[in-house]
Amino acid sequence: MEKQNARDDKYQQLNTSSNTPSNQLSTTHDSTVELWGGIEKTHPEQDTIHMIALEKIFKRFHTNPNTGLSSDSIPDARAQYGLNRLTPPEPPNYFWLLFKQLFAGFNGILWCGGILALLAYKAFGAVHPDPSNLALGILIFIVIILNSMLNSYQEIKSIKIVAAFSKLIPTLATVRR
Repeated sequence: MEKQNARDDKYQQLNTSSNTPSNQLSTTHDSTVELWGGIEKTHPEQDTIHMIALEKIFKRFHTNPNTGLSSDSIPDARAQYGLNRLTPPEPPNYFWLLFKQLFAGFNGILWCGGILALLAYKAFGAVHPDPSNLALGILIFIVIILNSMLNSYQEIKSIKIVAAFSKLIPTLATVRR
């Protein structure tokens, strides 16, 4: 009980002081939350939706927190913002996935090794080149290509599994117009 009285006294002190954004508080069900603590709005890029007062947000979107949009403003909002539908993500380009796998991670080092093996095969005008260096270079390139194809296949499978799970989860939202 003593804690509750101390918290109420602190709340009353802060509310009776100046009404600057750093002192605005909101209480809900025995909890006190500082909404604007330490935020200075000196730059225009800081004016984002999560920092604006609710009244300004309602005014910006021409809505009412209790009744929502009026029937007259619905066609205008639909014309400006489009239909109330979630857009699915674009499917990935499979060739781009393969390209990323060809040059990402350890494959970059393998490319360097394969090129060096091919350069060692014909070592700057050698009369009798060593065929094992050519075989090593070709083998490294085959490993790179097979590894990239398998990694791309696994990534495509995992993308499809995640898409299947997202279809199982219903998209529900409570909307107040």
